[in-house]
Amino acid sequence: MEKKEIRKMIKERLALLDEAEQKSASDAACRRVCSLECFADADTILSYMSAGGELSPLGISLEAMRLGKRLALPRVIPGTHFMDFYTVDPALDLDRQLECGKWGIREPFADDRRLFAVGGSLQSGGCLQKDCGFANSGGSCKRDVALQTDAVFQNKPFSANSRPASIAVIVPGVAFGKDGTRLGHGMGFYDNYLAALKKACAKTGSKLTLIGFCHTAQIVQGIPTDPHDIAMDMVCTPEEIIPARAEAISSIQLR
Repeated sequence: MEKKEIRKMIKERLALLDEAEQKSASDAACRRVCSLECFADADTILSYMSAGGELSPLGISLEAMRLGKRLALPRVIPGTHFMDFYTVDPALDLDRQLECGKWGIREPFADDRRLFAVGGSLQSGGCLQKDCGFANSGGSCKRDVALQTDAVFQNKPFSANSRPASIAVIVPGVAFGKDGTRLGHGMGFYDNYLAALKKACAKTGSKLTLIGFCHTAQIVQGIPTDPHDIAMDMVCTPEEIIPARAEAISSIQLR
């Protein structure tokens, strides 16, 4: 099945869920993630604000704030296929720290709390998307240029208490495979960001766990992939945690 067909199929499936079903599914999936050992061990949680039928990870975000973990949410850089994550203040109400952004999705305010500045290297090129506004003069972006510059290490989140950081990322998507493959909306925001984040964590010895977060109806077989697509370590649905890599099995132990 082609990517376009999968996106259409999932959109139709999600349209059948009413508000109560959405909330119940989101609450159940959040409880699963919050019970994971990798969540307990993480000092930094990258979450998101849901839209368009996605599972809401709000329960995860609030629990991270309650536990004093560093929580960061994404903000799109206008006119690009990049986004940055900004930390929120656990002492303040979350809603007061957000504004309506692109596509009506709530985003944190752009301020000096940018966590990991992938966008800091935009002028160097390095987007995975051919139509990116920051493409080089040849008409297409150089693969990995943004990942090779130290500009992405602004406001390093890669140490906590003088040790390498442990970062868990809650990743939305249109569809996921049980092998960890992910299908997004085709804009490249998460692939761009996660590719840079993985490289930064590898360079600093930080632990990174990527958790796909979706409805059971969004699990499909045979997702087509491209070389730049980033796979998940595990996928969480309201019913189960699916380890996508052998190394992830130890991370899904329940507390």
